[in-house]
Amino acid sequence: MFFGSMAANSVKREKITSPRPASHLRIIFIVRVIITITVTIVIVIIKFITTTITTTIIITTIIIVTTIIIVTITIVTTIIIITTITIITTIIIITTIIITTITIITTITIITTITIITTIIIITTITIITTIIIITTIIIITTIIIIIFFLPAHFPFSSRVSPEEAASFWDGPSFSHSSLLLGEHSIIRMALFSASSGIPPPWF
Repeated sequence: MFFGSMAANSVKREKITSPRPASHLRIIFIVRVIITITVTIVIVIIKFITTTITTTIIITTIIIVTTIIIVTITIVTTIIIITTITIITTIIIITTIIITTITIITTITIITTITIITTIIIITTITIITTIIIITTIIIITTIIIIIFFLPAHFPFSSRVSPEEAASFWDGPSFSHSSLLLGEHSIIRMALFSASSGIPPPWF
């Protein structure tokens, strides 16, 4: 428009100042129009290029910033996830080790305790049985010795004697010398009394 008004004013001035042929004015007008159109197109192209470059720069900047943000968030999230997984895995491993250790220690303790108790029971049983066997053997041997060497000939060896006869025999003075072995409540005395009288001993 600016160039168009300049061309119009110029045409008016040329009409006023110097009369020129119509063809010459037409050519000048066409040249000015062409120049105006060319300049306008160049300006539009420059503005388009500038706008495009600016838009491209803005879009590129936005894309770069967005990419950086996304990458940063992804990296941070990945680090957090990996750290969490590592911590959880470490906790699980430590817990498993602790539980396994406690289980092993408990099992070993239980097995050791059972072994010790079983050993004590076995040793005690063997000791008791051995003691009983030894005591029984001693009593039997002592009884045999007493029967062979200490009982007098008039001892009622037959179990057919009456309890009174057996009692009178045991209460007599014949066994005063062997009161240690044949005390009133000794096992040997009761066994011999039972054998001679036919009365079962009191522990039966």
